[in-house]
Amino acid sequence: MLLKKIYLRFLQYIQQSVRFLQDKFLLLISNLYQIFFLLFNETGLEKEVAQNKKTLSTIGSFIDHETYTSSKDFYGLPPYILKHIDKSYNKYPTYSDLILYLLNSFSRSPKYVEVGVSVLKNLFLISSGKSGLEIFAYDINKINPVVEKYLHLEESKDNIKKYVHNSNKISYFQGDVFKTEDLQKFKNLIKKVDFIFSDAHHSYEGLMSEYENLIKDILNKEFIIYYDDLSGDLLKAFIEISQKLSESHKIFTFTFLINGWIGNHEKMHRNGIITNIDIVNNFKRDGVSLCSIKKY
Repeated sequence: MLLKKIYLRFLQYIQQSVRFLQDKFLLLISNLYQIFFLLFNETGLEKEVAQNKKTLSTIGSFIDHETYTSSKDFYGLPPYILKHIDKSYNKYPTYSDLILYLLNSFSRSPKYVEVGVSVLKNLFLISSGKSGLEIFAYDINKINPVVEKYLHLEESKDNIKKYVHNSNKISYFQGDVFKTEDLQKFKNLIKKVDFIFSDAHHSYEGLMSEYENLIKDILNKEFIIYYDDLSGDLLKAFIEISQKLSESHKIFTFTFLINGWIGNHEKMHRNGIITNIDIVNNFKRDGVSLCSIKKY
């Protein structure tokens, strides 16, 4: 029995070590790719990168120790992300830069929904980079007070807070993606939406619950659904959601590699888009270049 425990512990250590080395290797490859790409090419997102870097320079820190430790899930920030959350990064685009660009895809000022806003880093970049938006934020945590101080509070009732920032109207809803009652209330608040950024519970069950109880009922005539971190079962959920939407919409579905909210301090990870707008043609028109695009 003791030998079995020792063997299992040793096996666990080996598996963790292999994952660690794989991550470090992929991080190195990501950074080398970005260095060479930026030396000889343009991404087509230079304007958005510059805008977001300017916004980031106005924020000292996105979260403090007291706020971080008071959250049951630490605002979805594992330690390896937390230590990089305020660091500057290179000029290769992050998903925040791409989202800022994608919001120009609509014929009118879009409604923007972000499910799983965490410390509000991405949402604050979007609100600072665009004006005239209706923004709806959903998270299991109370709004991060460190970023909240940059917003003007207009109304607070139950689990909904309403703010104004950069001529944008922001509604913050505290709720759980696994509670249909919360999602129904959020759905009633939104009505219809143009752009959805899904970044909440990173599991197959979380994505499917979010789709069945929220997303499928709130899509406007034109829509973009953006998914972060499509690894393993998350990609499976993404493809299933795409198949469901294809039954009633002519859609374009694709994935690609891009930096997340800590830039090149983390390896590029696979994001995905489901939309009924021909975005890939827009990329060609505007010279937007994304790494490893896969169509489905």
